[in-house]
Amino acid sequence: MSNPLLSAAALLMVLTTATAQVRVRLSGGSGPHEGRLEVNYQRTWGTVCHTGFDHRDARVVCYMLGYGHSGRYIGNSYGTGIGRIWLDNVQCNGTETNIADCQHRGWGSHNCVHLYDVSISCTPVRVRLVGGRSPREGRLEVHYNGIWGTICHGGFSGADASVVCYMLGYGRSGRVIGNHYGVGSGTVWLDNVRCDGTEIDIAQCQHSDWGSHSCGHSGDVSILCPSTRLVGGRNPQEGLLEVYYNGISGTICRDYFNDVAAGVVCYSLGYGHGGQVIRNRYSAGSGVIWLDDVQCNGTEKSIADCQHSGWGNHNCGHGEEVSVSCIIVRLVGGPSPHEGRLEVRYKGIWGTVCDDHFDNAAARVVCHLLGYKRTGQFIGNNYGASNGTIWLDDIRCDGMETHISECSHGGWGIHNCGHNEDVAVSCIGDSSTIGPTVLTSSPDIMPLSRMSNTSPSTHSGNTNDGHYITHIAITVVVVLGLIICVIIIGLFLYMCFRQKLRQERTVESVIPIPVTASTNSCNNYAFDDTTNYEHSADNAQTSMNNADSKF
Repeated sequence: MSNPLLSAAALLMVLTTATAQVRVRLSGGSGPHEGRLEVNYQRTWGTVCHTGFDHRDARVVCYMLGYGHSGRYIGNSYGTGIGRIWLDNVQCNGTETNIADCQHRGWGSHNCVHLYDVSISCTPVRVRLVGGRSPREGRLEVHYNGIWGTICHGGFSGADASVVCYMLGYGRSGRVIGNHYGVGSGTVWLDNVRCDGTEIDIAQCQHSDWGSHSCGHSGDVSILCPSTRLVGGRNPQEGLLEVYYNGISGTICRDYFNDVAAGVVCYSLGYGHGGQVIRNRYSAGSGVIWLDDVQCNGTEKSIADCQHSGWGNHNCGHGEEVSVSCIIVRLVGGPSPHEGRLEVRYKGIWGTVCDDHFDNAAARVVCHLLGYKRTGQFIGNNYGASNGTIWLDDIRCDGMETHISECSHGGWGIHNCGHNEDVAVSCIGDSSTIGPTVLTSSPDIMPLSRMSNTSPSTHSGNTNDGHYITHIAITVVVVLGLIICVIIIGLFLYMCFRQKLRQERTVESVIPIPVTASTNSCNNYAFDDTTNYEHSADNAQTSMNNADSKF
């Protein structure tokens, strides 16, 4: 009888030996880093079918070749092989050290031909940001196959931008800023990029095939890799301020930190110059405190350019860090946070926007600024007039700006309109992709749920909201009234029909009554009627006889 332990050990030895004997190479490529994949098994070289093969499998192969976990499946770019086809339906999770450790159909078992031989590339993809104000921002370009090209902005998200920033050494914090830095030229390499944010290379993310796209250069994506970020807030435009330095994120003390410094932070994050200190509204940080005594003049491009006491030098503790809000637009008086009268904050004061030249393109910029996708609609002045300051007039946007102040306008506080022309905007239109509800947290940036009681500029909006509810109530009452009228008319017709039916049955059931005298009043009434009937008949017979005698 065989020993189970010895059998298991022998099987493990066979598997280990088989794994050790499997080698790979790339044939027919332009260099050693890419080509048609071939596997050496049982001292024979053979190819691999493309069924189920993806970038994770390619990364395992590149790791076996000593190129690290950076690999891409590139179809059958390097043509057909000859001889054996060793593997089919290969499925790796990307962490294996040998392709033999991945799931597959079995050595030599396949249902394909050499036309479907796999090719892969282990050439590292490089990225760069072009045309920006600093190396941390610009139009995104990727180097592939020896050529620099652009990436479509369709579906490109913050997670995708974070992967790019990580590749550039700026940490995992990235923002999409539309096509802020204009159009590129030449090849458009990628479209429909989908990352989860944990990848170390954009080539590891899902995407359309290299060079396959449905956009032009007007859709080239631009991104920002900020040195600062706002964390813990209810939307990305507000939260505890953290700065990235020396590979580590840390907080900033609030000493001397003011709205001018907050404006620099918001500008570096791509939200424009409208920033506000909201003290430590969010939970205390932990770890490193990087900066203290920060003083800015407002012209700096980054908080690191402002005066401060030195990196890591501070005399404050956690709980004294600064929080910042970059929220400068809000929608007031609507039935939801996604719709209402547009108000903007400038120099700490909320005001409205005139509807002259305002259109759907401008509405899309507003909705994007609020954290929604570029789905916006100008809806006239549906949510009524406000009061106080009118900040903007004659706004003209092309729809791709990242901030309302980037659009052409008449100047802050310059206008020739009244509050009856206050703009209203709806960001409702793509409910599956609606962003976070914009709530505010400073004394003058209150949650919308409390605005009706605290902000004089919102009373008219709440009145319109009341009119909206009243409108619905009136409609319901009218519909119910019509239903009740139909029911009453139906009952009336039914009662009339029943009464007529009873009368007809009464006439049909009359029985002749004997002509006898009676003390009964009903019988006497019947006797009198019979007598009258007979008298009428005698008179009729007499008339007929008289008529006959004339002839």
